[in-house]
Amino acid sequence: MPRPKEFNPDQVLEKAMHIFWHKGYEATSMEDLLKAMDINRGSLYATFGDKRELFLKAMDLYWSGGGIGSRLSILNQPGPALSLIRQFIDRMLEFGLSDPLRRGCMITNTVMELAPHEKDIARKVAGRLQMAEEALFKLLTRAQQEGELGSEKDPRALARVLVTMMQGTIVMIKAGFSVVEILLAAAAMNAIVAVYIYTLVPEFLARFLVWMLIHTVYRLRKSGLEQVPEEGPAVLVCNHVSYVDALVITAACRRPIRWVMDHRIFRIPVLSFFFRTVRAIPIAPAREDADALQSAYDAIAKALADGELVGLFPEGRLTRDGEMGPFRPGIAQILARSPVPVLPMALSGLWHSLFSRQPGRLRRAGHLLYRKVALAIGAPVAPESATPEKLHAAVLQLRGESR
Repeated sequence: MPRPKEFNPDQVLEKAMHIFWHKGYEATSMEDLLKAMDINRGSLYATFGDKRELFLKAMDLYWSGGGIGSRLSILNQPGPALSLIRQFIDRMLEFGLSDPLRRGCMITNTVMELAPHEKDIARKVAGRLQMAEEALFKLLTRAQQEGELGSEKDPRALARVLVTMMQGTIVMIKAGFSVVEILLAAAAMNAIVAVYIYTLVPEFLARFLVWMLIHTVYRLRKSGLEQVPEEGPAVLVCNHVSYVDALVITAACRRPIRWVMDHRIFRIPVLSFFFRTVRAIPIAPAREDADALQSAYDAIAKALADGELVGLFPEGRLTRDGEMGPFRPGIAQILARSPVPVLPMALSGLWHSLFSRQPGRLRRAGHLLYRKVALAIGAPVAPESATPEKLHAAVLQLRGESR
């Protein structure tokens, strides 16, 4: 008759889990395990199998009793999806910071330690992280369906990023980083990635600099931004008050805009590099350069066919008195070739700025900073109804009495 066990298997397994968690799989010897578990070798083999089997059982206990697995239940609770994700992340960070030994995540530790030579164990353990990713993916998908998350976002990619960020943060906690140091490191890494992306796509760097400049110089009030489609082509038309009108609108809109601009300004040295970077479209009157005019129309048609936004100032020149001039017929030619919606826009507050043509503006140069500027965007006008006269009236109504 076999001798009954004189120990609690759950308790000794927990002791084994802690020694594996602290030292890792390879560095933990059988002597370490026997000493920590306070059982003899025969009892260990009879109850748990060899070291490999014991380790896998310890991993299961960690997953369900203290690691990510025990906190995944948060993601199955009722409530706003993004709020549940924030709670889950907070609990994971609390878990890492509350451990006085700073052992990190046992699952992540195991993957990093065993991936090169114990592929079966590493694969099984990595499957636990995939479970976390799947749970986050389902919740992010729900957030998207319920309108908490934009339709342009990729729930799968976001789930992977969240799992990676959480595990990376816990590794930094294990390395002894404080919360402040982790935040600084994250900010530095974000800056490095941003610089790298901007070198690959200079247009994004140019748009970022424009955003910084406009929001530093002006107090920009925006209304009707929801009228700008998230995707698909459209023509934007606006009154022309100052030399920075295009920059102000670019800073207000999330989508890139292909601006149509005077060919002479486009060719100004130094500025020409910026205009090419943001892919502006130079245009010239037919009497000056008929070929350049046709090339501009071709470029506009191609941009709209590619689903881009094209912005232009149908007055064709800056206002000299603060009032709107008539809209030229070029907009009708553009829409005849590319029948897309037209968004009327109106700028106000720039007539008294340094960059307008108002007489005496240089005397107010000291009031350049923090000037209030407003951008109003109206409902889209169907291409068949978008005559120069109707668009002029729509922009004038949006602008009101302000200049």
